[in-house]
Amino acid sequence: MKNVSDLGQTEFDALLGLLSGDRNEAGLKYEQLREGLLRYFIFKGCSDPPRLVDETFDRVAAKVDTFDPQISLRPDRFFYGFAAHIVKEDRRKAVREQPLEENEPFIQAELPEPQTDGPDLDCLNTCLNQLDPADKKLVLEYHSISGKSKSAVRQEMFDRLNLTSSAFYTKISRVKAKLRKCVAECKQSRM
Repeated sequence: MKNVSDLGQTEFDALLGLLSGDRNEAGLKYEQLREGLLRYFIFKGCSDPPRLVDETFDRVAAKVDTFDPQISLRPDRFFYGFAAHIVKEDRRKAVREQPLEENEPFIQAELPEPQTDGPDLDCLNTCLNQLDPADKKLVLEYHSISGKSKSAVRQEMFDRLNLTSSAFYTKISRVKAKLRKCVAECKQSRM
């Protein structure tokens, strides 16, 4: 792809040629399109509509040879397709550049303290002890993995148990389902 800063008279002429074969008519369509794109970016709430209009024309000029009149007889749709992508980019950029002060409620949200005792933990311990020792070891090892090496440790578990990843996850899911059912029954019986 051509760098947008490298666009010159040749690319601009190709852009006008896309709009019309007649140079004067192409100039009029260019101005109408420029005004329409400016209104579009303003309506979409973009940060710098005039700059985004220029960016749209630069990108279209760089890709003018990809326009297929058999797909669309209206070149303005080609421009608005690029403009729609530029709007998305502008919104992502705005989110990335959002000051931290606006994110404070999220940052300061308090997480509930994990329970270290109580009926839920008692039921969990009871149910863990009722599991087959190999299943108990598997589920405890699976949930104790943390950090960046999580996938490597799990791969080691697959290899040690001589299971494919799908067979491993099926096995761990069944053990966890059995454990959930046992904990729910235990909690229900204690009410």
